[in-house]
Amino acid sequence: MTTNENYFVKRDPKTFEQAANQIANFITSEKLPVDSKIPSERKLSELLDISRSSVREGLRVLNLLNYLEPRQGDGTFVTQPPPFLIPENMIDVSIEKDKLNNYFGIFLMCSEKILQSAIEAKGFIEHLKKSQLDAHQPFWASFAAIIQHASVYSKNPYYFKLWQSVYEVLEKNQYFKDFTSSIIIDDLYFALNQHDQQQLMKIFREIGLE
Repeated sequence: MTTNENYFVKRDPKTFEQAANQIANFITSEKLPVDSKIPSERKLSELLDISRSSVREGLRVLNLLNYLEPRQGDGTFVTQPPPFLIPENMIDVSIEKDKLNNYFGIFLMCSEKILQSAIEAKGFIEHLKKSQLDAHQPFWASFAAIIQHASVYSKNPYYFKLWQSVYEVLEKNQYFKDFTSSIIIDDLYFALNQHDQQQLMKIFREIGLE
């Protein structure tokens, strides 16, 4: 089957996209590390030879994408963009329950991967014992706290990055508010302390079925 190239229309980038690209390329070429303060709008306009209004629009785009972070009174700083961008984190929109359930599935998958990796790491269990987590708080708050501690020992940081993005969506939509679990946090603690991968997998299966 032949492809007719006339079907594809090359779209010229809009001015704000060009400005965002130029600013991002400037940050890369100057090798500005995270937490570096970038030049002012006026200075960027001079350096990149574009209007200040274009610079302002480009900065707005990069702020939305978390490439940059504006700090009131201090300027704009380079930050670490998330490897997974979830649109619902950027706009205030309600999400249907079925879609939230799908996000919850991703949340559980990442949680399991993080714990499976951490459980094999030296020092994780000792760290968890010293963390003094509040056993009286709701299950999901304790669960999230354990994942955050485990993320330090996980071999693949992208699982935690995705976990964070999805957890933010679920929290924003109060997904856990009325979502109780028959699993108690002590079950999870016990499996982790025993380095019991099979029990850990069983716990996650049971959570996923509830």
